[in-house]
Amino acid sequence: MCRNDAFPLFVYICIVEHSIFSASSFLSLKIMKKTLFLIFSFLSCLNTAAQTTPQEIIDCVEKAGGNYYPYPTPSGKATPAPEGFEPFYISHYGRHGARFMSEDEDIKRVIAFLKGKTLTEMGKNTLAKLERFEDVMRGKKGELTPLGYQQLTEIATRMYANYPAVFEGEKKVEARSTYVPRSIISMATSCLTLKGLNNQLDIRTMVRNADMHVLNKDRVKSTNRPAAEGQWYDEYLKFCRTKRTNGKRLISTLTTGDTTEGEQEEFCHALFNVACAVQDMPDLDFTLFNLFTAEEIWDYWQAQNAFWYGFCGVYGTPNIRAKEFGEELWEDIVERADAAIAGNKCCLDLRYGHDTGLLPFLVMMNINNVMSKVKKLDEFHTTFADFKVIPMAANIQFVFYRNSANKIIVKVLVNEEEATLPIKAQSGPYYDWEEVKKISF
Repeated sequence: MCRNDAFPLFVYICIVEHSIFSASSFLSLKIMKKTLFLIFSFLSCLNTAAQTTPQEIIDCVEKAGGNYYPYPTPSGKATPAPEGFEPFYISHYGRHGARFMSEDEDIKRVIAFLKGKTLTEMGKNTLAKLERFEDVMRGKKGELTPLGYQQLTEIATRMYANYPAVFEGEKKVEARSTYVPRSIISMATSCLTLKGLNNQLDIRTMVRNADMHVLNKDRVKSTNRPAAEGQWYDEYLKFCRTKRTNGKRLISTLTTGDTTEGEQEEFCHALFNVACAVQDMPDLDFTLFNLFTAEEIWDYWQAQNAFWYGFCGVYGTPNIRAKEFGEELWEDIVERADAAIAGNKCCLDLRYGHDTGLLPFLVMMNINNVMSKVKKLDEFHTTFADFKVIPMAANIQFVFYRNSANKIIVKVLVNEEEATLPIKAQSGPYYDWEEVKKISF
């Protein structure tokens, strides 16, 4: 999904604010600042793979969209199971597929702002793109885009192809979703895909208020928030103000006339949010990220990434929200897995929810060491990247295997890539199920 040509490096080396570098202008502080940023980008490529760098964002600018990043194609790498073990059951939790923006305030805000100004040619072109975006999105807030349907179909198809033994014959599939339409449709799309691959599957779908605590507790009002959360959020807002700068530069490329700092911050933040959402509507065939410089995109992404990092409770009492939101989901996974192991003929449990349901669970389980103890807002990117964890259609799959002695092992996949748990593996990415159940939070 990455458009590697969206930000060719030579553009940043040769162009600043749409003006070709000259020998005299190169000495300006603004240009030197941008040049230093580029040098940092190149040098940061030498860092560890765990750290997200400016260069990584430049190479695939869509990643700056964070949780709007379209589902990446998995590598297909699969470690063979230990000898004698065969897969028989999968337990799944998935975020809905790519969607339109859940609210339209940001698109209305940027269009209203531009219509109230005298526009440059770039401003006129941008307004036309934004009005096209608004027209395509009209009446579809929060719904799946065509890309979302495609993502869910492909994930279900790969699941079936990668684990054919799980789905052989007359098996049961149980699927549950939150009451949000995009999640319900995601569930339906996956189930229809599987039914088309094996008509013998007995697939049962459910949408119940009683399941909301399991599937997405964030949508159930929570209590007893610690004071530290409010303190952290205040720090986060200050951090955002330091990152969401340079609004005057961007606005000057689109309009003529003066604007206040408040107008600049509000407009540019809203425009960046819309730019993130465009990529989930590929039929539009344009980008808005090219309105921002590489430095601005990096700063905006850092602010956005910090929000998700803090969402699960890194404020003084790590994982408090992760445990609160993830514990009931884990209990459900264990209970249903043990029932399948006991022989209830269920080969697959599907659950559909949201990023705010998946991320806390990954944190609570410390899958792939998704969260570290880093607490400085400007260092979050060294250990955590939202687009690597909760892109559109993000999912986790527990694939269960057994041998003739009825020993059970499990492999965990995050976005269909083999993942690690915070315990010793039996072999490669395979863990003893009884040991997995002992993981404490």
